[in-house]
Amino acid sequence: MYMKIKYGFFLLLLLPLFPAACSNAAKENLPATFEISLPEGPYTAATQDIECTVTCEMEWTARLKHGSWVRVSRPRERSNEARYVTLSLSLNESEELRKDTLVLQAGDAVREVEIRQDGLSSLISPRTLVLEGTEPQTVRIHAPGQWRLRVPGSTNWLALSEKEGGSDPLEVTLRATEPFIGVDSRTVELSFVSTVDQIPLTVTQLQTDAIEVPENTFSFDFKGGTFKLEALYNVDYEMILPEGAGSWLTCVDDGMTKSLLSRTAVFSVARNLSTEAHAADIILRGSDLEQRVTVTQTGADPILDQALPGIYHLGGDWVFDKKKDQLSRTYRDGKLTFGLYSPSEECAVHLSGIPTSGLEPGLEFPLTLSQNRDLTLPARQTFQAYVLRVEGGMVWLSSDKEAAFIVKL
Repeated sequence: MYMKIKYGFFLLLLLPLFPAACSNAAKENLPATFEISLPEGPYTAATQDIECTVTCEMEWTARLKHGSWVRVSRPRERSNEARYVTLSLSLNESEELRKDTLVLQAGDAVREVEIRQDGLSSLISPRTLVLEGTEPQTVRIHAPGQWRLRVPGSTNWLALSEKEGGSDPLEVTLRATEPFIGVDSRTVELSFVSTVDQIPLTVTQLQTDAIEVPENTFSFDFKGGTFKLEALYNVDYEMILPEGAGSWLTCVDDGMTKSLLSRTAVFSVARNLSTEAHAADIILRGSDLEQRVTVTQTGADPILDQALPGIYHLGGDWVFDKKKDQLSRTYRDGKLTFGLYSPSEECAVHLSGIPTSGLEPGLEFPLTLSQNRDLTLPARQTFQAYVLRVEGGMVWLSSDKEAAFIVKL
């Protein structure tokens, strides 16, 4: 009986001490100061370091609940009771906001801070641009530090308002320097480059419907000729010749090839044996676009309106007058020498080198003129003669100089 009483008394003596001991332990495990300071989030998607400063007189620890995309360093000294940890955030390549929780513990005190990082569009947006013509587009960049936009060296059709920047938000304007008249579109991939990250920025310029002709005027003399009409295009089009031009303007090759960008048509301009000039517009039309190509041709020498043998436009016309003048014709080695003589004025003109066969419109040959009629002109000179007409035993000749002739064969 005694032992039992003594033992019970001992327990009674100890019981009043337990509440006091527990109360003191609880006070010792709670810091008087537990302050946390870090930049306000959410943070951009870039790879970056965030410092979290903790003021606490007790030892404390830091950890992350998940730690899949953010890491925390060990506490480092800053000053007095202030220490800090570094939160290292990796690049958020998704468009979704992501979260983690930083857990700080000092004794029995626990503080939790939510760490939030925005999706990739918070860093650069948009990352895909579509340009139409030369209309500008903008890209918004908000990086935590220095950055630059790297453009492939071969890209000479894209202009940027800025190519580098810092931590302040910035809008960069991108513009094509010229319309794209190729097929479909053209694309270039730029790179957003920061200290660590490299993110592609894709720029596509859509084609601009176009029909272009580098040369849109062709001129010919009465002799005619050929020309090449080049067209650069990326739409289907038709080539239209005006009514009435078919008598002198002909498409001999429409230029259709397997190329989708270039077409070269060949046209022929016939000799103009009239004194009236020709003019026509070739129209290239397609997809609400139109280009006009003008073709002109001078009329033949007005000598075609004359009917008598003579010399024209050379020191004044000398038209044969059968009452006062004499004609002469000499044939030698297949060539004709035609003479015009005025007994009263004792002057003469001779044209030599005229073929006696094969004379037909379009024939060219050297023609030599000898004269004593006009002393201000050379006594002998050679022309490049061009046959305009052969009719009724006479031939009408033009030349490469200010002279024309009608010769009696």
